[in-house]
Amino acid sequence: QIKPLEIFVEDDLAHYLIKKICAQEGMAKYVSIKKFGAAKNCFTAVCGSILNNLDNQENMLFVLDGDIYKTDEEQKKQIDKVLTGTTDKDNILRETALTRITQFVLPDGEKPEKYYHSLICNIDDNKLNNDEEYNEILRVARDIQNIGDSHKFFDNIIERMGYNREVGLDKLVNLLSLTSEWDNIKRNIKNWLENKKDTVIENNNN
Repeated sequence: QIKPLEIFVEDDLAHYLIKKICAQEGMAKYVSIKKFGAAKNCFTAVCGSILNNLDNQENMLFVLDGDIYKTDEEQKKQIDKVLTGTTDKDNILRETALTRITQFVLPDGEKPEKYYHSLICNIDDNKLNNDEEYNEILRVARDIQNIGDSHKFFDNIIERMGYNREVGLDKLVNLLSLTSEWDNIKRNIKNWLENKKDTVIENNNN
């Protein structure tokens, strides 16, 4: 079954973040999640969907990790490299492309995994309701500090816990969703889903 909403992300961690947000909004069955890879590919992907006039392009969202290309100006600059024309129509296409890009909300200068790891480490143990598995993940996370590669924080936890990557990411995202910062991290995606919700549910329940 073809899902009416399509969200494109950088990597598998972002995939699990989106999956969690969709589930919390009661929208999981309406959303397919796909990867575009490196952040700069986001702009090629969104512009390609517009230039090729893809059927479902108005229901596509392209999500950056939130650490680079944070401002509208930076995003416009990247879009300009792909959509190069100078006519009014080209300007409208560029504006459209910009409206279809969003990001997870991170503080300036933070790398996603490092930031998410720090939030998980600060979770109040009482929130875990004596769940031994999650308590152990928390202890392992708190043992891991100052890794050279900021992409390795979650890998390291997953490896030490003996999980496969999918299971590990799912559990770490569940923990992240317990933090007080989670509502802010997911804000842009939640808003987009809320704007689509009524129409999508109405069209798919007939």
